[in-house]
Amino acid sequence: MTPVQKIIVAGGDGFVGWPLALRLSNLGHEVLIVDNLSRRQIDLENGYCSVTPISTIQERLEKWKELTGKLIQFAKVDIAREQK
Repeated sequence: MTPVQKIIVAGGDGFVGWPLALRLSNLGHEVLIVDNLSRRQIDLENGYCSVTPISTIQERLEKWKELTGKLIQFAKVDIAREQK
């Protein structure tokens, strides 16, 4: 059995990061998604909409908790700009 780890997934709202965060959470790890949501902002600013509508990160996290009982934490951070 793998020991529980605390894992940060940078870009966890993205195409690769989101399923990775779900997998790690499902394995029992404590997951923190760190993302600046820039792709969503760029789409809004330019009037784009995805061919496949994607729920907000908050809605996705709530649905995950509802379905599994597991919590994935989220922090909106731009790791390129916020170096604390």
